[in-house]
Amino acid sequence: MDERLKAEFIRLIGCSVTDKKFDFGDFDDFNGLAGLISGQNVFSLVRDKIEDSGAPANFKDYVNRKHLSAVNQQIQQDYYCEVIFGNLEKLGVEYLPFKGGAVRKYYPRPEMRTSCDVDFLVRESDLPKVRETLSSLGFEKQAEANDQSCHDGWEINKTVHVEPHIRLFNETYEGFGDDVWETAVKTSDLGRAFSAEKNFVYVALHSFKHFSHGGCGVKSVLDLLILSRAVDPKSPYIADSLKKFGIGKFVGKMLDVAKLWTEGAGADDRETVVISDYILDGGAYGSSAASAILGLKGEKKNAGKVKRAYFFSRLFLPYRFMKIRYPFLAKVPVLLPLMWIVRLFSALLFRRRNVRKNLDTLKNIDGEKVERINAVEQVMKDE
Repeated sequence: MDERLKAEFIRLIGCSVTDKKFDFGDFDDFNGLAGLISGQNVFSLVRDKIEDSGAPANFKDYVNRKHLSAVNQQIQQDYYCEVIFGNLEKLGVEYLPFKGGAVRKYYPRPEMRTSCDVDFLVRESDLPKVRETLSSLGFEKQAEANDQSCHDGWEINKTVHVEPHIRLFNETYEGFGDDVWETAVKTSDLGRAFSAEKNFVYVALHSFKHFSHGGCGVKSVLDLLILSRAVDPKSPYIADSLKKFGIGKFVGKMLDVAKLWTEGAGADDRETVVISDYILDGGAYGSSAASAILGLKGEKKNAGKVKRAYFFSRLFLPYRFMKIRYPFLAKVPVLLPLMWIVRLFSALLFRRRNVRKNLDTLKNIDGEKVERINAVEQVMKDE
């Protein structure tokens, strides 16, 4: 990434969060900047600063249109949340909104933190009632919770995507979600919320999950920064939790990156810059190439090893995933090799876009990228 473009984007992010005056000066790569803003999906975060800057009119118009589209989606999400949660209250179902919807209120202005999905937690025993409610409101089910996925996916009007969760994580993170209902803060008769401290730890764990599987975006850094202003990150509960889950160094470095972006502090710290570059290069959800590199465990990685491991992992999908696509494998696992062949020909005939995407990932894995990801892994190892 061009260093001037990266520096300007960081300055724009920092001024947006701290509400400092911003102007582009002699910067002129607005196409590159538009790509970065789009990749990180932060139109609503930076819109006001761009509107008040000396940017070209067509660039301002582009950002403003994207911002209005995001706000419109947010208004629809808020409307359906009110309807859905109102129905769940009538049915006696406890619910706990989390992720972006639960962080938004901590931002200087809630509209600065938009999100694509509505996420809320329910008890697994209540999921049938939730599904009945969503179906009755006109939502269509896109995906279903199972052993490998902790949530359903429902959509209406191709604009509002709702994900009712029955678990907070598929990964172990042993103990974090065990007391979620007992420790939740009451917001209505049956509405619940994380405490600010619990929210901070959840966001940290969720960010680490994405970070260690290919990357996380600017919003993850800013969410931790914003929440750190509402809590004491060194409080006993937070400190003990971060130590328990082995993410103390990760959270510290994420907050260092936030200081780099908002205050310019730590620009000479190699580790902070390494993490900052990794986040900016990956987009809002990281990259498949980074995910492939991080997925290969071991100290001595090179591009050849990573490519071979990724190729075979995509060709021979593990049994736990294959039985989701082909449920009968749970009863007759001996047919797994046959279904690998069926899946391969099905992909070649009907899912060529996915095949091209996987081939692009292989092309994007090179020695330089492997070295950079290795450096990121070393930085993030907890003490």
